[in-house]
Amino acid sequence: MMKPLRAFMSRLPIRWKIMLWSTIILCLLFAAYNAAQFFAIGVWLNNQEQISMQKSMAQLEDYYQERNADTEQVKQSRSYLEKILEKKRLIRVLDQNGLPVVAVSDRLPGDWVPPQGSLQSLLVNVWHEDEHLLVMRSPINTGHFSGTIELINNLETLDQISDLLLFVMIIAGIGAVFLSGLGGLLLSRQLLQPIQSLSETIRNIKLKGLHERVQPLNNHDELSRLAEHFNDMMDQLEASFRQQKQFVEDASHELRTPLTIMKGHLSLLQRWGRATRRYWMSR
Repeated sequence: MMKPLRAFMSRLPIRWKIMLWSTIILCLLFAAYNAAQFFAIGVWLNNQEQISMQKSMAQLEDYYQERNADTEQVKQSRSYLEKILEKKRLIRVLDQNGLPVVAVSDRLPGDWVPPQGSLQSLLVNVWHEDEHLLVMRSPINTGHFSGTIELINNLETLDQISDLLLFVMIIAGIGAVFLSGLGGLLLSRQLLQPIQSLSETIRNIKLKGLHERVQPLNNHDELSRLAEHFNDMMDQLEASFRQQKQFVEDASHELRTPLTIMKGHLSLLQRWGRATRRYWMSR
């Protein structure tokens, strides 16, 4: 799997490699950030619910302890429990046998969580079908009454916020993929533009001659310095060819007279040779 993928990546143009890698890196960073943010917000919201329930539990314990309540007073505390009851919560006080003495509820049926006594403070997450519930149990002993206080909170709102947050993050992730791809394409085009200009200049030099040059970039970066060095190299090369051409022209001009003289002497010698040969042949 990795070998064909590596071969495919090696065949891609540099522009698409830059775009692809920048998109992958940005998406991974964005996904890691969103995951950390989602986890942190979820933990914070859950902690806030726990703190709220702990405050309510402490308020109930203080209420019964201050009144040194007995079983009858616990039964008569319904009006107070209804007063402090929050939305989608259930407050239930159990006797030492785990049987309900008084219970108040706001849109949270008591049969979703069976009553259960406890000898120590507990905080547990339970599920009733699709409903997520947070249950807190704490023992109470007023001297006249021993039992357990139960607080049950429906985390539906918290789950809805988490689902909404996850949906927003997914949509933002899709948008980030698109924007990072577009940004990578623009970045690769910006980075490779000087190289493309250099490639076109080399092609023009091959077709039109050594006078072609790369347009100055004035970016004061590595690619700008590369273009400057290339133009300097071409200036030196053109000057070298010009000097070579001038040397050939000067040499041919300087050698023209001696060669003409040598040609004349050779012609004269050739004529003398023919005359001498005819003279000896006639004898």
